[in-house]
Amino acid sequence: YLPSYEYVPDGEPHVFGDRVYLYGSHDRCGSAGFCLNDYVCYSASVYDLTDWKYEGVILKKTQDPRNQNIPEDAPEQPRKFGVEPKKPEDLNPRGIHAQWAPDVVKGPDGRYYLYYCLDWLPEIAVAVCDTPAGQYEFLGLVCHADGTPLGTREGDLIQFDPGIFIDDDGEIYLYSGNAPKLPERFATEPNKGSQVMTLESDMLTLKTEPRHLLPDVREAVGTEFDGHAFFEASSIRKIGDTY
Repeated sequence: YLPSYEYVPDGEPHVFGDRVYLYGSHDRCGSAGFCLNDYVCYSASVYDLTDWKYEGVILKKTQDPRNQNIPEDAPEQPRKFGVEPKKPEDLNPRGIHAQWAPDVVKGPDGRYYLYYCLDWLPEIAVAVCDTPAGQYEFLGLVCHADGTPLGTREGDLIQFDPGIFIDDDGEIYLYSGNAPKLPERFATEPNKGSQVMTLESDMLTLKTEPRHLLPDVREAVGTEFDGHAFFEASSIRKIGDTY
């Protein structure tokens, strides 16, 4: 249903009002890395899913303060499977981080909150907008109660591909994390895994600290998760009384 030139993986569709809005990361055709383009959004009426509208760019990666004032000695962006870029636009400029798989929720104040991570950085960022597919503005980083950004405190897991969900009782749940596909990789990537936490109504501050949620490849053996261990890109929906 997207144009043939468009690549929006990690899709997160959400219904707001009488339209479904599709959010996701944004790959660049033929590039040497993942998720190099800015976030875009597509939408359609819930009554006609054959007619999709391009809503445009909703958040540019350069709006994030971590992608501003890049030092001249900033590292190059990692290649995709070691692919060498054929032209400069095959990668972001030196020091500019790509935006990985995001998620969006309507907050208790009626505004829309977009949660995302930048590649190879450990935090979760939040952007906000008055409409589902308008121009989002950077709000801040998800933080512990003492103001320390989540992901930077000793013992924190690296944050990755967040999922956000508000239950019927108003509790705000944030999911995050990724895990290696092979058990032996935990020796070099120990601070990874599936986690869930709750947020205060400001949508930024942790109300409860992260706790372990889904089994990774080490823990899944011999369980119903064997062969289906947690990897990445948490995404949650509630259908009836089932999550």
